[in-house]
Amino acid sequence: MTLPRLGVNIDHVATLRNARGENYPSPLRAALLCQEYGADGITTHLREDRRHIRDDDINEIIENISIPLNFEMAPTDEMVNIAVNAGPNACCIVPEKREEITTEGGIDVRSNHNILVPKIEKIKNFFIDNKKILVLIIILLITFLVGYFLYAEYKERKKGFVYEDEPRS
Repeated sequence: MTLPRLGVNIDHVATLRNARGENYPSPLRAALLCQEYGADGITTHLREDRRHIRDDDINEIIENISIPLNFEMAPTDEMVNIAVNAGPNACCIVPEKREEITTEGGIDVRSNHNILVPKIEKIKNFFIDNKKILVLIIILLITFLVGYFLYAEYKERKKGFVYEDEPRS
């Protein structure tokens, strides 16, 4: 039997550091501790507003860990360029809304295909050119499918929901 693999998202270590306005706790130290204690991979999300991980963190982590880094990012030219320049082991395109505290859903691939296709192509070419495993498209597909089914379930549940201040019939 194959054991499950553990990937650790270290974003909120950076969030705490940023809230303190200090240089600690260190996302790199968190990544190294995760690696030391058996994690199979690290995940970071470089948001456009940099509320979690910062640009310097990405490069520092990639240079110092020996386990794969999954780079979560918005589908923007800026993030694609950072990903291609940094060279993570995997990329996961996730939606971002400024008002959310953390990522709350998936991307509607059908409605956003004109935005996504050129970005995916650039990342795909980077992975092929550097002989890295292409994980991006699979993650996008899974994100879309899970998001679709969760949304469908949410809509179904909401049909029968009665607000407390509404009169019941």
